[in-house]
Order: sequence, then structure tokens, then C-alpha cells
Amino acid sequence: MSEKSLLNKQLASLLTGEHNLIANLANASALLMQSLTDINWAGFYLF
Repeated sequence: MSEKSLLNKQLASLLTGEHNLIANLANASALLMQSLTDINWAGFYLF
């Protein structure tokens, strides 16, 4: 299984059942930060 495929499956399971946008963005940011080795920040800007 490729890293991208695994990341997609993990994100899908984190988002399942959660309807709060902020919670979903926080979970996605945490997953990206934990999974990607060459980054120093992961997050979203909302306008």
C-alpha cells in the first residue's frame, strides 16, 4: 500500500462521523504533522 493510499484511508476514518469543521481540520492537521517527515507546520487558514 502506498503512503498516499494509507494517508487517505487514515484521514477518511478520522473524518467519519464528525461533522464539526474545526474538529475535522484539527484532526487532518494532526495526521499530516505526524505522517509527513519533512514539514515543520501543518494547518489551514480560514477566511
